[in-house]
Amino acid sequence: MTTMELDAARADIIRSLFQIEDMEAIKAVRRTLNRFVPKVQAAPKQEEVEYISKEELMGDLREALTEMFTAQRKGIELPDAEELLYELQD
Repeated sequence: MTTMELDAARADIIRSLFQIEDMEAIKAVRRTLNRFVPKVQAAPKQEEVEYISKEELMGDLREALTEMFTAQRKGIELPDAEELLYELQD
């Protein structure tokens, strides 16, 4: 949900609260919010997912392929996928 959508949802709730004329109903809403808000604040925030652009991806692929073909021409042995995965686990 975007910030604008979140703000619109909040404003909608506030407009609804302003239409309530019954004090008991307002107290019930307040009790519900008082129970719910601490749970939401204590919950871990969702991490933002970082995306790379197509240009960055293409650049990284170009660099990797260039390195691979250069090593192949010079006879240099590069680590295979299994060795790379093992390195990443350490």
